[in-house]
Amino acid sequence: MRYIFNSPEMHLWHHAMEIPEDRRFGVNFGITLAIWDYLFGTGVVPRIDGAIKLGFDDLEHFPKHFLGQSIYGFSKYRRSLPSVIQESSKS
Repeated sequence: MRYIFNSPEMHLWHHAMEIPEDRRFGVNFGITLAIWDYLFGTGVVPRIDGAIKLGFDDLEHFPKHFLGQSIYGFSKYRRSLPSVIQESSKS
């Protein structure tokens, strides 16, 4: 069942401060169905102890209002895309 339905332990890793280095674009995107993450290779549950730090870098600059939060990911992605491409070409 854990490969079909998302669990709280799996969803925690979506919000983890530190994710596995080989998954730099994120993990566990499925809201209810974990099967999509396992099919697309984004499913990760390294350990199930609940003692993980949640959040992300630069949290103090994260918008406080709904509209700013809604568009934050798109604007940050556009700014960081060239550096991500450059980093991956170095590998």
